[in-house]
Amino acid sequence: MNAPSLHVLFVDDEQAILDGLRNSLRKERKRWEMTFALGGQQALDAMKQSPADVVITDMRMPGMDGAELLRHIQRNFPATARIVLSGQAEREAIMRALPVTHQFLHKPCDGETLRAVIEQTHALHKLMQNPALTALVGKLERIPAVPTTYTELSRLAQDPKSDAGSFAKVIEVDAAVCAKVLQLVNSAYFGLGQKIVSIRPAVAYLGVEIIKSLVLGSTSFSDKAISEVKGFSPQRLQHHSMLTAVLAKKIVGNPALADAAFTAGLLHDIGALVLLHAAPPDYVRAIDRSKKLNGDSATAEREIFGVTHAEVGAYLLGLWGIPFPIVEAVAFHHRPNEVQPESRPLVAAIHMASGLIEEMTDADAQARPKGADLDGRGRIDVSFLRDAGLEDAFRKSRGEAAKLLGKVDSH
Repeated sequence: MNAPSLHVLFVDDEQAILDGLRNSLRKERKRWEMTFALGGQQALDAMKQSPADVVITDMRMPGMDGAELLRHIQRNFPATARIVLSGQAEREAIMRALPVTHQFLHKPCDGETLRAVIEQTHALHKLMQNPALTALVGKLERIPAVPTTYTELSRLAQDPKSDAGSFAKVIEVDAAVCAKVLQLVNSAYFGLGQKIVSIRPAVAYLGVEIIKSLVLGSTSFSDKAISEVKGFSPQRLQHHSMLTAVLAKKIVGNPALADAAFTAGLLHDIGALVLLHAAPPDYVRAIDRSKKLNGDSATAEREIFGVTHAEVGAYLLGLWGIPFPIVEAVAFHHRPNEVQPESRPLVAAIHMASGLIEEMTDADAQARPKGADLDGRGRIDVSFLRDAGLEDAFRKSRGEAAKLLGKVDSH
């Protein structure tokens, strides 16, 4: 019999709740190793004996609450995925736990939801088996977790009757999300002639199609240190990501994948911000090294960090509970030939969109011979496109990219 491939630690201060979890998940005993700890201190003792891959803890516990427990776990066991079970009336506690929590689940949480979250974490561990990656992402506090309002925004995004006002009602009650949306709508990228200071016109301007994705990515642009790193432009990264999102949505053939393509395009380079936050001097070295490698940022990052921005971004988004197809597209947007055929449409759309936007907007790329970007070693893997039968789609995508850039340049 194979040993369990995932170790999950459940923490609560009520034995009856732990017993209920043990009973509802008993069918998973052959696949998962499960430990049940009564309170925070018992959980830490259990972690010292056998570190878990995933910790799911209640928030309100006497002595050591969920936030304090996860802070200890982040410090001492950074590779562990950290999940909080919280009630509706615990906003203050949730905000305190935000820097050390990867996902929030509403309490009570049904068994199927719990299984789904654990299964995604399991898939993520299999996809990203890299100790350097899990430790680097696990130690981060300066990249906040996805806001707790994400669940409601996701629901609204799937409701065809939702309008800008519906989104504004959700966003305007959360000060942090409000600030980030306003920061983005007033950024140089949007080029507005006047400042927008109210969330309702901000949401109306951004539109319901992109507001969820902007909320997901907005906090990444909030830290002052980002603008102080030599050779890095947050405005350029934001510009590139937005154009990639729009183009990927045009490229993807299946209308059912359009929204996922947009979100994956917007978030595909978020790992660069994680690397930047984690070690600014090393990131400067990676930028310089990439220039010497004709723009091959992945090789430069792997040499210096042991991981690439694509892997880092995918791992972080996966921990945040973003749907797995988006995580996979982010992970493999530079290596589309490594995914299974069923994943190709979304991954290929991000690969083509990102590569084309980079090729058409990057002065360094334009100065290099075309073959440097089109032989499979650079931004666009033509061998993959040929093998996947996507050459015609790529030619059409180049035309779409030119049209898109023409529209942007005309504003």
